[in-house]
Amino acid sequence: MKFLFAHSSKMLCYENLHYTTNLSANIWQTRYLPYCDSLTVMCREIPVSEKPVGKMIADCPNVSFSGIRANNLYVAYFKKHKQIFETIRQNVLECDLAIVRVPYLFSWIVLQMCKKYNKPCLVEVVGCAWDVFRTHSKRGALLAPVTTLIMRKTVRNADFAIYVTKSFLQKRYPCKGKTLVCSDAKIELPTEALLNARLKQCEAFAQKKPIALATVGAVNVAYKGQEYVLHAIARLKQEGFLFRYQIIGGGDPRRLQQIVKELGIDDMVEFTGNLTHEQVFAALDETDIYVHPSLTEGLPRSVLEAESRGCAVIGTDVGGMPEIIPPENLFVKKDVDGIVRLLRGYTAEKLAQEAKRNMAFAADFAEKNSEEVRAAFMKKVCAAVRERG
Repeated sequence: MKFLFAHSSKMLCYENLHYTTNLSANIWQTRYLPYCDSLTVMCREIPVSEKPVGKMIADCPNVSFSGIRANNLYVAYFKKHKQIFETIRQNVLECDLAIVRVPYLFSWIVLQMCKKYNKPCLVEVVGCAWDVFRTHSKRGALLAPVTTLIMRKTVRNADFAIYVTKSFLQKRYPCKGKTLVCSDAKIELPTEALLNARLKQCEAFAQKKPIALATVGAVNVAYKGQEYVLHAIARLKQEGFLFRYQIIGGGDPRRLQQIVKELGIDDMVEFTGNLTHEQVFAALDETDIYVHPSLTEGLPRSVLEAESRGCAVIGTDVGGMPEIIPPENLFVKKDVDGIVRLLRGYTAEKLAQEAKRNMAFAADFAEKNSEEVRAAFMKKVCAAVRERG
């Protein structure tokens, strides 16, 4: 059996190896290769002359790449219409099951091809088209109504769908086919030793020392919302609070660095760039409060990872965030006052209380979203594909 995985992410191609920031080889090896003989990944492919730094290699055995040479897929769609359609058509014809991730234009084109050639299609519903495009840019806001309608049609007509949220995405984008609720966030089970270390760290918490904050997310896109945390820090600095805020993520940080300079908090903010999985966990272990100020989300892995390490977590009330963050720790997007209020209210006792609660929640979440749950669903999908012939 042969699977096709279609995604609009950029893969940097250097000496026939593919590098990425969000699609590691582990996805293919654990999620789909156990159920097929080979997998083709169809994505945007950007040739580079130097070896990428801080990126993951996506290549592994039995996986091939079918690249579409386009930096901007929407522009390429209209300029190279026939070329893109032919690449997609060939890949769809050669597969037994097409897997697409939404919200992306790619997904809708692949699904149309699947319907035309009677190929089953599985949709990974990881985000909301309306929220993503509306908060991306002015041009994105204009595209939001169209992309939302396309996503609804794509998900509704798919044979199978995997949702990362319990209810948020299901309500906006229902599917007529077989569905599964299973987050793509894979977190480690909290241990007793980790909890004890966290509680000892909470005991040492005091407002006189720098309060350790962290946010994980690309720094070159405004909808990640780090700037609102920066404004909150600047305001609290005037009240005598001290912070050490680590902004973890790739991209050009100059826009945020300029805001940091203007606010006069250079000594409190660190831009780490991309970190490995182990480095992110090490940073979270030194973090008192994890802040997720994003303007749009599906179900963010970084929040769950922070909870699994015992961090206190505050975040915006968007997407699936209310499913994984207690209501008293949520704030309205762009609400600097809300961030200030929440950061101002932490004590050693409150940090310890939230560490216990968050680690217990993360353990329960890991059990309900285990590989075994996904494996059972994929076996049903493969059986249905074989029966369909």
